[in-house]
Amino acid sequence: MKKKVYGKILALTLAASMVSVPVFAEESTDGQQVEASQQNEEKNSDENAEGSTEEKEETKDEKSSEEDETKDEKSSEEGETKDNSTQTATENEEAAGENQLTEEEKQAEPEVRLMEQNAQPVTLSGECGATEDDEVTWELAKNGETLYRKANENGFDYSTSAKDGYEAVDSYTLTISGEGNMKDYYAKGITLDSFAEDITPWRRALLSDVSADRTTQEVVPITQVVVSSGITGLGTSAFAYTALNKTVEFNKNVTYYGSGVYSYCPLITTVDFTNFNPENVTDYWVAKHEMLTGNAVPYGFFDRDKNLDTCIINGKVYAGELALPENIDTICTAAFRGTGFNKIDFSNGLKDIKEIGPFGISALANIDTFTYPGTVNFYEEIGADGNKISRSVLSNSNVKKLIIKADVTELPDYFAYCLKNLEEVVFEDGSQLESIGLDAFGGCEKLESVEIGKVKSMGHGVFINCPSLKSVKIEGDESLVLSGDTFSSWGANWPAAAPLETFELGAGTINCNLRDKKNTIKTVKLGDGVKNISNSFLYGCNNIETIEIGNGITKIGDMAFMGTNIKSFDVPDSVTEIGNNVFKDCAVLANVNISDNSNLETIGTNVFRGTAITSINIPENVTSIGACSFQDLKGLTTVNIAENSKLESISNNLFSGSGITSITIPDSVTQIGANAFQNCEALKEVNISKNSQLQKIDSSAFFNTRILKMYLPSGVKSLGTSAFQKTPIEIYDASDIYSSDFTIGDWCINNWYKEGAPSWANNHKDIYVNNSDILKAVIPPKKSGSVQKTCYVTNGGTVDMDKAGFKAVSREGYTVEWYETEDFSGTPYKGNPANGKEYYAKWILTNKTDNVEVTYEPNLPKAEHKVYAASKTEQHLAKANLFSHKGYHITAWNTERNGNGTSYAIGDAIPTTADITVYAQWALDAPKISVTGKAEKTFDNTETNLTASSVVSGVTYQWQKDGEDIEGATEATYAVKNVADSGSYTVKITDADGKTAVSNATKVEIAKAKPAVTIKPSTDTLKGPGSVTFTTTKTETATGDVIVTCDDEDVTITEENGVYTAKFKNLTKTYKFTASYTGDANYADENAVCTVSVTKKSSSSGGGSSSYKAYDVTIGSSDNGTVKSSTSKISSGSRVTLTTKADEGYTLREIKVTDANDKEITLAKQSKGIFSFTMPSSNVEVKAVFTKTGETKNDESKTDSSTEEAKTIKMQIGNTKVTVDDKEISNDVAPVIVNDRTLVPIRIVTETLGGEVGWNDATKTVTLKIDGKEITMTIGKVLEAYGVAPQIINSRTYVPIRFVADELGSEVNWNEETKEITIVK
Repeated sequence: MKKKVYGKILALTLAASMVSVPVFAEESTDGQQVEASQQNEEKNSDENAEGSTEEKEETKDEKSSEEDETKDEKSSEEGETKDNSTQTATENEEAAGENQLTEEEKQAEPEVRLMEQNAQPVTLSGECGATEDDEVTWELAKNGETLYRKANENGFDYSTSAKDGYEAVDSYTLTISGEGNMKDYYAKGITLDSFAEDITPWRRALLSDVSADRTTQEVVPITQVVVSSGITGLGTSAFAYTALNKTVEFNKNVTYYGSGVYSYCPLITTVDFTNFNPENVTDYWVAKHEMLTGNAVPYGFFDRDKNLDTCIINGKVYAGELALPENIDTICTAAFRGTGFNKIDFSNGLKDIKEIGPFGISALANIDTFTYPGTVNFYEEIGADGNKISRSVLSNSNVKKLIIKADVTELPDYFAYCLKNLEEVVFEDGSQLESIGLDAFGGCEKLESVEIGKVKSMGHGVFINCPSLKSVKIEGDESLVLSGDTFSSWGANWPAAAPLETFELGAGTINCNLRDKKNTIKTVKLGDGVKNISNSFLYGCNNIETIEIGNGITKIGDMAFMGTNIKSFDVPDSVTEIGNNVFKDCAVLANVNISDNSNLETIGTNVFRGTAITSINIPENVTSIGACSFQDLKGLTTVNIAENSKLESISNNLFSGSGITSITIPDSVTQIGANAFQNCEALKEVNISKNSQLQKIDSSAFFNTRILKMYLPSGVKSLGTSAFQKTPIEIYDASDIYSSDFTIGDWCINNWYKEGAPSWANNHKDIYVNNSDILKAVIPPKKSGSVQKTCYVTNGGTVDMDKAGFKAVSREGYTVEWYETEDFSGTPYKGNPANGKEYYAKWILTNKTDNVEVTYEPNLPKAEHKVYAASKTEQHLAKANLFSHKGYHITAWNTERNGNGTSYAIGDAIPTTADITVYAQWALDAPKISVTGKAEKTFDNTETNLTASSVVSGVTYQWQKDGEDIEGATEATYAVKNVADSGSYTVKITDADGKTAVSNATKVEIAKAKPAVTIKPSTDTLKGPGSVTFTTTKTETATGDVIVTCDDEDVTITEENGVYTAKFKNLTKTYKFTASYTGDANYADENAVCTVSVTKKSSSSGGGSSSYKAYDVTIGSSDNGTVKSSTSKISSGSRVTLTTKADEGYTLREIKVTDANDKEITLAKQSKGIFSFTMPSSNVEVKAVFTKTGETKNDESKTDSSTEEAKTIKMQIGNTKVTVDDKEISNDVAPVIVNDRTLVPIRIVTETLGGEVGWNDATKTVTLKIDGKEITMTIGKVLEAYGVAPQIINSRTYVPIRFVADELGSEVNWNEETKEITIVK
């Protein structure tokens, strides 16, 4: 029953709906409007005045009668509902007429049908004002036109011509009358319960079935809209989902437009924007978005009007091109989404547009080529910092070619997102592009290649979901970082990742990898500016044909080339780090070239495992090589380690199972790791020098090798389990090991085999140790199975590994006796050494009369001394490197342990008159400084860290610059950043005993950066005297000042809030302006230059005299704030800028400019607190009101000024009719074209614009007086600025059309197609 009553009420008692927040739909439509001004209504009334008064009265009576009938019918229905009784065919039946339904009909057809073809014309009306004060009504009536429609799931498809399957239906005209603003309505996304209040009543009246789900999207057959001149506002969704099919025109009195007014109107093709004058528009979609001026195309205005493809402005037709009048600066969210335009030109139709909201011009199905200007902000949201975030330029459009203008510096997020047909991206020569936003080209399914210049930043996923992209070439910049998802895909439900074949990068950092391109990538070229190769960069890519790596890369990431088919690789000298598994399993990689000049410091684990290399060069800067890097390389026979190598350890399994035959262990190595050379069955020679820093040989380090001799340097303190097991070493020389804390693991030097020992296993083995403590560490039972062969305790003797047995041991100045007992009891042993025995050397000074003993004490706990014989008649020079102490070195020997005795430097002669004991004097090793970042660079606002390292624990640090202590710099790391930090840095360490050491100096040079100064004038050309403002920019971190100067001292420059204003005289001259940056320790002085060309503006032409008048700008007194003008005197037509500043705690409430006649001048808001206006032909006064913040109900400034109504004159070549503000008047002459120059009659133009024309027949001189100016010109005398003379044609004076624009201060437009001239002032 509810639906039956609702249907009846719907047809006859349409109530106005509530004002609502705009909600916008996402479907396709077009629209149209016919607006009638009050003047036209009056004109039509006058033209019909000849009709009889009786006819008028008759029409009035008929209308009155119809209204009475409607009232009676409503009254009858209300009574029926109230009394709940059956209506009989009485007065109500007569009142309802033929439209009254019987009770039976009501049951059968509960909804009122307005569209039946045989029904009488139906007229519906109601109120639709926004408030009680808005007296706005609507009326709906058939207009006699026929439409054709076919049902679809959302309503109907419409056509203006007959088609198969389409039914003919009547169309309607909607008239909006009265005065004031229309209310706002919803269009879509509403519920059935709220349906009656949310949808426009005129649309609701024409819906086919108000109970159906599809009704919220159904288009109704309204083909015309008439808006009377008293209407000032059109509400949200006013004409949405209608079948408007004529040119949309605007009522110039309408300034408020809600969202989506013409959305989802499928038949709209043309819009005439001539009188489009929206004010205070807000983009609801973007929270907190601050409009530039509020002169904007509102949110969703023509959303999904798929056939809209033509614009008209002042008579000029833009076929296929979106064009907007110059007063519009913003296109709000979805305003033209899904329209039919095929051209977007920001240098033509949209030249005045500065901002476009999300999807404002998206989903354009007909656009083929788009040129991006970079001068328009495609905003999407407001960031936390209050700045606008730019995104979504043309998403889901049909663009095939994108052209990026050379001066574009930034492509916003989602710039070309989902342009599925995009095939080509062109960056103009000289491109200044610096950044590309998030997902900028994501989803461009047909894009095959792209070349990008020196871009500095690229957001995540720039080429995500690009399934056809085969080639990417980026010149790049050192600051560029390619994110991990640059070329990836979001997954199975999205387009595939780019199948790259070619990737080139000139500079930048790579954080992405191409491992998912393993079946496609063929060519990779990285330039000198590339800093790194990312982890898994080409992992598994087995179709590589060309790979070129520049000499700028510092790091090759983990698994970068793992499993590829590369055959040779040259490691750039710039590389400092090779990550883990970089070349692992590159089965055909035979050559890896690392030069002696390489800066390589670190090689990761498993780096070369599984390759085919036969040799490798390890340069001197390498400090570490990760485990297993050469493991199982049977073809590797040669390892060249630099003589001055800094390698700190031989890591676990480093060479295990390889084919190396010999190796020299660098002196810098302190540890040989577990299994380091295990199963190197070709390894026969291991060279370790007496200067070696080796301290530990770990378990199984040389297990199952073929080494015959092994020297163990003095610093070795530990031999791991099975370190030399299954190795046929014949001589172990441990005679230099004096440390009593020496340890050895089980089976360390045992040749025991579980099953069948090889023939060499039982060969004689000589093991030489220095003293009994070390012997106890290596013999059983302490270490089971460790020593089964002969052991010699040399007690300070020297071993010659080229000899064997007792003969291998000697000591200068001594003879030896061997004993089988440690205390030398018994008699000396005279026979040959026996296997498994221990022998002890007893040294006897050769000549006690002529020789003495020099004893060297290490001055360390648990360390044995060394004794040397010295001749009394020969010098004995103090020895070096006798003992090792980690982190320290011996600087001298002293006769006292505490150093208070006689000191002998290394190499000094020690007296040999008697036996002498000297004690080692230890000094701290100097710490090393490592640099993270660049020590030599241009200031980039990043820190360079200096880190000190020492192997001694518990030391303290003191950093020094240029030899002076840096206050507070007492940590292991010190950071430098600024230019002032440049200098020579050292670090002093102090140990627990107070010993100190100072590092070598590390030089830091930080040069001043360029502050990237720019200067941009508000205009680079000026006609006559006036002002130009300049904006300057510099690098954000630059703290110095930018000063603007001019090369002409007569030009006055003022500055306010960082904006500079220059005042010019009425001279023809080009001025050069320089923005100079000074005053910053980190940025260099720099200048930027621009020019402004001023053309002298004459107020007379021809033979007349020239006059120029300037008018005063007076600033009225204001309390609680100040107002400053860019000029105090200026000519009419020039632009004046006002800068306001409220005192603390106050807010600008109102600012107003009035002329000499107290007429208010229109102000334009430039930014917060800054306004501008065009100077009239009189003095002006500026007044501002500042109030306490929070004192008024609304603290927002009242800064809207009145707008002076313009005059519009239209003329056509060859046509004597002239239209002035839409009124047609007759003239006796028409505009003409003479020698390709358009000439217009000056009298009608001047007088229409409020001026006067004088004529002196004697001198043939014309005098024009307008806007306070007096202009004279002589017939036949060339106007210098225009290259043509005034002419008399058909007794009228003609001047060039440009004269009208320049001298009369008018805007002139020319329509080439219609030959129509439009003059606006």
